[in-house]
Order: sequence, then structure tokens, then C-alpha cells
Amino acid sequence: MTTTIETTNNSSRSVSLQLQTSEHSTAIAMGDFEYQYRVPEIKDPHIKRDWLLNQMAGAFRIFARKGFNEGPAGHISVRDPIEPRTFWINPLGVHFSLLTAEDMVRVDEHGNYVGGNKAPINLAGFKIHSAVHKARPDLNVACHVHSVWGKAFSALGRKLDMLNQDACIFYNNHDVYRNFGGVAVETEEGENIAKAFGPTNRALILQNHGLITAGSIVGEACYLLCLMDKICETQIKTDSVYASGLYDRIVIPDKEASFTYSITATSANLYASFCSDYELEAIPKDFKLRKLARKPIRFVDPNSINFRKPVTLLTEHATLELESTKEAREDALYRKYLETLGWHLGGWSSWMLGVDFSANDALLYDAFVKGFMVAISPQLSHESLQPSSVVIPRGLHNPTLRHVFYACGATYLSWKRPEYREFAEQKFLQCMKEMQWFLNQNSLVGNEDWLLICMVTLCLREKYQCENTARNAFFLIASLQIIECWLLNRNLPFESFNQLLDALVLNKTNFKMLPMVRTDPEINDATYWTDELSYMLREGDVTNLERTILESFLYNYSVTLFACEASVVDYIKSPFQVYAELKPYLLPPLYHCPAWWMNNPIMGAALSAFELAAKTNWLSLFFPLNAKNKMVAEKLLTLSKYYLPPVLPENVRFHESDFVQRRLMESCLIGNIVAKACTILLSKLLNPRLQPDAPEIQEEIDVFFSNLRKLSPHAQSSGLCSWPFAVAGSAVIKEDQRLYLIERIRTFGVMKKSSGLMSVMRFLFTTWGSDTDPGPGLDVLLDKEYLRNTFL
Repeated sequence: MTTTIETTNNSSRSVSLQLQTSEHSTAIAMGDFEYQYRVPEIKDPHIKRDWLLNQMAGAFRIFARKGFNEGPAGHISVRDPIEPRTFWINPLGVHFSLLTAEDMVRVDEHGNYVGGNKAPINLAGFKIHSAVHKARPDLNVACHVHSVWGKAFSALGRKLDMLNQDACIFYNNHDVYRNFGGVAVETEEGENIAKAFGPTNRALILQNHGLITAGSIVGEACYLLCLMDKICETQIKTDSVYASGLYDRIVIPDKEASFTYSITATSANLYASFCSDYELEAIPKDFKLRKLARKPIRFVDPNSINFRKPVTLLTEHATLELESTKEAREDALYRKYLETLGWHLGGWSSWMLGVDFSANDALLYDAFVKGFMVAISPQLSHESLQPSSVVIPRGLHNPTLRHVFYACGATYLSWKRPEYREFAEQKFLQCMKEMQWFLNQNSLVGNEDWLLICMVTLCLREKYQCENTARNAFFLIASLQIIECWLLNRNLPFESFNQLLDALVLNKTNFKMLPMVRTDPEINDATYWTDELSYMLREGDVTNLERTILESFLYNYSVTLFACEASVVDYIKSPFQVYAELKPYLLPPLYHCPAWWMNNPIMGAALSAFELAAKTNWLSLFFPLNAKNKMVAEKLLTLSKYYLPPVLPENVRFHESDFVQRRLMESCLIGNIVAKACTILLSKLLNPRLQPDAPEIQEEIDVFFSNLRKLSPHAQSSGLCSWPFAVAGSAVIKEDQRLYLIERIRTFGVMKKSSGLMSVMRFLFTTWGSDTDPGPGLDVLLDKEYLRNTFL
């Protein structure tokens, strides 16, 4: 039996190890399937040390979440598997939620520093734990905290009663140390506590002090302590009710308690019980509860940033020189993480295991993984929902999809090498012909998933190539047809999809070639409008592919409508329908994450704001608005004016690093930025004579810039800002704000290597004009002619 453990060596590289696991599992497991929470049998002591330290860090995170932190009090000690006469213990005074494996200090039985983190430790903790480890060689781990319920119950000076099944885990397995002699800074006090453990006990109530538990592994001791604190709470509450005289107090008989203990109190079962809490702490951190590497990382092209050159940004009042800031380094480190994620999904680096690449294909695939996929991954989300995790593995056995990868890689390289543009276009036409050939031989049904990946990925490619806005719309229409066939179980005329492919292959993207969409005549009626936007939930199973690809489609659909000609309404469905039908695939949380919007890998916390944007852009296609559309626009305007983004959950603000908080907060800022753009566009649609210097417009612009300044210069989520930059930018009238906005767009565009963002910059220059040749200003929002070559 084997299990895989993620560990980290001294050079901070992740190593995946296949380890033998114990055949002895918990007595409560049932079924023909392998039980995943087994205690691993690790033969290499160096690997075991690494595993134990990571589990130790996880145990402290669990204690923090349960509220056990109490100043300098509380400690965990772990016997070192290489030098058993030494043990690891936490540094003095560091909050449990901040501790990592690298923070632990190794000392010998006399308290002398041996290795690990160079930091002071708790004297009383050392006296107690060293005595326990010396007296009981079978106990490799000891945990002690000053929890609220543990302290309260310890004042009673009595053992636990077997009042419930969980309490039976402590049946004849704990005792009370009644000789409290003050803070245990003397060796004698520590030795007395160790004696109270006796030859077999694994838990001890320190009278007027707190709780201490021990075990052979971290999970066992940690779970015992957490459970003991709960049992103390349960008994105190039970006794308080029993004191009323209205209820009985029933204690489990010895025979039943002994039997329950034999089943539930094994080391294997206690470790398995610990795993659920440990995973909650470790999964969001990829099972590596460690600090970022202290040494600078060398970034590999084509996704590198030169930190030696300062970045110049023009603020409202002055020129600001941004040197190699901590935020910039962390932004780059996050892109390095996304890059590395893509490597491992296909095999390693520039190769896919089992795929024979030519030299050119290897280069293009490398650019696709390290560049293109990194650039289109805007959010800090669960790793399994990242676009790379969804897209790359499906190319392993699909040559047509791999050709899409090559086309996107070539497009990404064309940023610095313009000669690749023609080559990228050839690769694009090649993959389109392959799709056309495949569908001439096979049915669309059963192939919808990878075909949808092709359509959405090629739609994103258009934003980098900036070749054809109509082609971009064709990809969205094709994507929507696949979605209807795949997820909404609707019959799709085969000829309709073939028409789209033929048009794309021939590069003749004329909407008149397409069949018209039958639209509900009441589609824009206020009665159809949804008050809750994207907050209506429906239970159902949603896969990672469905969540990520559908959300990517919806983002592109939402912003692309802005640049479409009015005639597109005859060929594509309304966002009022599309969002209503796809909500069940967007909202149910797939993973337990620190913030709920980490389950939305593309739009994140701004999901509802982009729904507002989609409906606003759709209404702009009907300008001038009729009475019914004005009713809808007014309701949307109210929503955008009073839009409130999510706030960081309390557990994120207190338990996550500044970097994680900043990443998650940026998603909320994007929502605010998009909402301000919606307000400006809706105001113009309702009042075509509105000028940009109107107080209500400039008020929105000020809030827009307030949020923009909070985005870091290289924010990964900046790729979502092209639409709000174009809309809100048209209303900017102050010269310093214009300079600042242009510089931010340029910085984001260079970081993303996105020609689409650069097209927004050109659009704004045209919109603003010059002193001698003024541009259309805010009126540009009502003139689709200006938007024709803008890629959002």
C-alpha cells in the first residue's frame, strides 16, 4: 500500500515521494476502497523529520483556529527521528497561526540549541516536555495549551466522566496532576508532571493550569488535545444543566466505555481524525505550511520581469518611483507558481510525457505554458480550478487541442517577435482546419468539453493577436452553441456549428452567414430582470472544467458585447438569459477555501459586477433605449451605484499572509472598478447629453481611481480591467488622471504581453483627442464605430 507525501527539502524544492503505508487502518473504516487517511510508514528518517515538522505546523494552525493561542503559553514538542535525544519545539511568543515548519527550534534534553530556527523557547514548556519525552520513550509528541474550557475544567481537580462516546477515548487513559506548584520553570515540577502520566496515559489535566496530551505521532496528540478541550466543555455544560435538578446525568458503564475505547482510541484512528482538520489548513497551501523562499528566484523567459529597472508611475500630484518592492516580487513569485503548475500538468517543462514534439512545437508549447496560460490566469483560486489545471491535461491525448496550444504560444511570442504574427495566424488556421476535419468525421456530441476549451482559448488568443473583432464574436457564438448542446441538453443543428467553423477557416466572419437566434420578445422586460444578480444558488454537481471554462466564456462574452455592432443581437443570446441558465454552474462552492470567491477562478469576487457589465453592454446595443429598456437600465443603474463588493472573511484577515490578503482583496477592487464603469455607461445611455464634467460622473471617476491605486503595478487580475478602463477612461478629463491611467494600462499590458490592453490605450488617445483636435469624449460610448478595433 502506498501514499504520496509532498515534502520540501532544504533548497525549497517540492519533492513527491511514494511511501509505504501501514496495513493497519482504523477499525471504523468500511468498504472495498482504500482508506486514504492511514499513518504512513516512512523509512527514511530525513523524510520523516520533514513530514513531522509540516504536521507540527499544521497542528499549530488547528490550535489557532480553535482559539487556543494564549500569549507565550502553549507548546508542541516532537522527538527528532534522526537524533531521538533531541526534540523540536515552537519559538516563544509567535502566534500559532503564523508558525511554519521552518520556525521550529531543535534542542537537546538539557535545553541546548542544536538546530533549526535560532529563536528563544518557553522555559516552562521545555521543563515539562523534556521530562515527558525522557520518562516515556513511546511518546514522541506532546501538546500543551491554555484553552478556555481546559483551564475551567482543570480548576475542578477531577477526571473526565464517560458522558458520551467521544469521552470514552479517555477511558482509563488520563489522570489529574493535582500538585500545582506555579509556573513549571523548575526541573522538579516538570518531572512530577511526567510521573503523573504514568506508564500508559496519553492525557493529563493539570489542575489550575490546563491540558496536556501526548502520542506517538503529531496527529494523535493534536487530536487528543482538541477533543479533550471539547469534552471539558461538554461536561461543564452537562453539569450546569444537571444542577437544575430537572434532568438525569447518565454515565456510560465501564464495559461499554472500555469497548468503545478499544475501537476509537487507536493511534491510527486518532491520526485519521486529525487529518480532516489538517487538510483544512494544508490544502489551500498545497500541503506545504512553509514560508516563501528567502533567496531570490531567477525567472525564466518568456514570463520574466527585470526588477533592476524602476517603474515610473504618474500619480495625481507627483511622479512616483517604484523600486523592486515586496509587492512586485510577490506578484512575480505568484506568476512563477502558475508557471510551475503548468509544467507539472503536462509532464515537465517544455514537454508532455508520451508526446513526440518537434523543436518548433516544443518552443510553442513552452511559450503557451509559461506565458499564455500564466497571462490568462487572473485570480488566486483553488489550484484545481486554475485554467492551467483544466486546459493543459486535456491536450495530452488530443492532437487537435495541442495545435490550439501551439497557435496560442506563437501569438504570445509575437509580442516581442513580430515575425511570429504571420506564423501564429498560420497555426491558427491549421488548428481550425483540423477541427473542421474532425467534425466532418465525428459528432459534436461527446466532444463538447475539449471543443469548448478550443473555442474559449482561441477567443482569448484573439485579444493577444488583435486581428479581428468579428472573429472574436464568432468564437463566443460557437462557445454558446456548444454550451447549449453540452450542459443545457438542447439539440444543436449540426449545420449551424459547421457554418461557424467554415466562416472561421475561410476568415469570412460575416454575421449574415449565420442563422438568427429566436429571442423572447419579453427578454428586456423588467419582469425578466433578476434582482439578485448572481446570488441565486441551486444544488448540483459541477466539475472543475465546467466552472473554469464557463466562467472564462462568460467573462469574454460580458466584455465583448461592448464592442459588437448592434446587429449581433440577432445572432447571440441575451446575457439576461445566459447568466440565468449558467448560474447553477458558477456559484456552488467546489472546495473549502479561505474566501468563497477562490472557487471562481476567472472573475473571482467581481462575478456579480461582470454580470452587471454584460447586461449594461447588451442594453447599449439597443440605443436609443425604448421605455422598457429604460426601466431595466434604471434598475441596473441603482445596482451599480450601490454595488458592495465582498469583504475579506475574518479567518483571512487574521490567519492568512499579507500576500494572500492582497491577492484576494484585488479581486474585490476589480468588482468596484467594474461597477463604476457600469454606472458611467448606464448614465450615458439614460442621458445621452450627459457630459464627462458632470459632478455625478466625476464622483464615479474619483472612486474608480481610488480603487485603481490600490492595485499593485503587476496585479495578475489586471487582465480583467480592459473594459472598465475603456469605459471609465472615456470620462476622465483631468490631465494627471489621464497620464496615470495610461501608465497603468501600459504597465499592465507589458506585464501581460497583451496587445488587447494596448488597443485600449489607443482607444483612449482617440477618445480624448488633443487641444487642437478634441476627441468625442464620453460620446464615444454611444458610437460603435470607434470601438471596432478595440479588443476587450
